[in-house]
Amino acid sequence: MSSPAPSSSWGPWRLSAPPAAQPATPKEFADFSAPGHVKIVLAVSAVPQGLAAAVLTVETRVAATDPTSARRFRRYWRFVGPFSELIRRTAMGMLARELDPAARNGGEIVIARPVETVFDAVADERIEPRYNPQVRNVELLTPGPVGIGTRFRAEAVTAARPAPLTIECTGYDRPHRFDSTTRMTGMDIDYTLTFETVEAGTRMHWLFDLHPHGALRPLRPFVEAIGRRQEKRNWAALRDYLEAASGES
Repeated sequence: MSSPAPSSSWGPWRLSAPPAAQPATPKEFADFSAPGHVKIVLAVSAVPQGLAAAVLTVETRVAATDPTSARRFRRYWRFVGPFSELIRRTAMGMLARELDPAARNGGEIVIARPVETVFDAVADERIEPRYNPQVRNVELLTPGPVGIGTRFRAEAVTAARPAPLTIECTGYDRPHRFDSTTRMTGMDIDYTLTFETVEAGTRMHWLFDLHPHGALRPLRPFVEAIGRRQEKRNWAALRDYLEAASGES
């Protein structure tokens, strides 16, 4: 293979496309040493961890064909490297949540109150402002007791301005499971909450699935990360509210 002239050399730091003549086999790639290039190898491996899990590893290795290219790549990587790492971590997190529903925006908490008490507090959206200051002005839109089809209107307190939202009950199996959909201007959120009696009171498990709209779609991983932190805070506040109410009664 003939070496390209310096003016036709290529590296990831250039905006131009790579030259047409590329190594065609693994041996040609390993032997390739024309100046002005870097060789990049990406390896992906999955190591089983028991019958239901695996550790996925992504490794990238870079070899420059000459000292000048090595210096150029180091300068390039100082700028690009942090963004590449962020993209890779985000992609791996998305893959993990897609493959493992239990790890997708979920969690659990134990509340020292009877399961019926916890279920009723979650199912009636009018109670949420008592423990969550980010929700206010909740009103019931449908007649009758809470059940499938019950709808609430509320406002979410944000840094910019209050955001209107509606919450609809889509599944109701008291006191075992409660499903709902929250609709906002920028996204819809599906929730599933399950409840079980344990020695310490009630174990509540939550799971949410975000459906961003418009400009928020590319930001879904970041919005989900914010949502996961908010959910932990909200349910911890619910626990504190219900357990404090128990102590007062």
